[in-house]
Amino acid sequence: IVTPTSPVIPKLHAPYVRVIRVPSIGYSELKMIVSDLVHEQDGIDLIDGKIISDEDYLGLITHYINGLSKSKIRQIFLNIKDELGYVYFPGGKSNPKHEKVTKIIQKEKEEIITNSGILKLADSSGIGEVNGMSAMTDWLSEMKDIILNYDEAKWLSEIKPLKGLLVSGIPGSGKSLLAKSTANILGLPLISMDMGLIRGKYVGESEHRMNEALRQIESLSPCVVWIDEIEKAMGDSDGDSSGVSRRLMGQFLTW
Repeated sequence: IVTPTSPVIPKLHAPYVRVIRVPSIGYSELKMIVSDLVHEQDGIDLIDGKIISDEDYLGLITHYINGLSKSKIRQIFLNIKDELGYVYFPGGKSNPKHEKVTKIIQKEKEEIITNSGILKLADSSGIGEVNGMSAMTDWLSEMKDIILNYDEAKWLSEIKPLKGLLVSGIPGSGKSLLAKSTANILGLPLISMDMGLIRGKYVGESEHRMNEALRQIESLSPCVVWIDEIEKAMGDSDGDSSGVSRRLMGQFLTW
């Protein structure tokens, strides 16, 4: 049985079932897929019939398409070709076409979010400064390059840059607005994880949906994930005697 989602195995059948999880496409394979499409669409020569010579271009594109399927990557390249007339832009981020290409890729990812049924896409356009939080937004602007190039920054500086942010405050103090501002400053899609959609009425359903949501988030990275009122969603304030809230929080923290 082949399924794109995490399977729910009935207990009766579990002892006789082996689940094989196929990993996402690796970096080296992604480079070959991208190179094949660049060769096919723009006629760029391949080195030894495998990849193109522009490592900057490959690094940028693979960073944004990481986690997507081969068919979805092909669809994205056809859209880029249709809108821009070509798919290869030399010079990396310095090329003015870079922003347009990344927007096309992000648009495709947004459609995946919309169709997921578990996650929601929040609108963060046009939100920059947040009153009373200029220090935070200024710091995010300074850290933008480090956050967007996490692996490279970690390798160069041997430090672990920001991965998560917990904002606490009274209602109406701008916490949700800051989440939208963060996504807008970083130029990334804002994904809202609604715990109402995660929680299910059947035993094990909530944990399964959480696992599926985290898997989708990984496939859609880079992105900003926004969990509003996390203490109510994953705490024990709702009188949860079954321990589902604690297990969901454990899943999330381990991830």
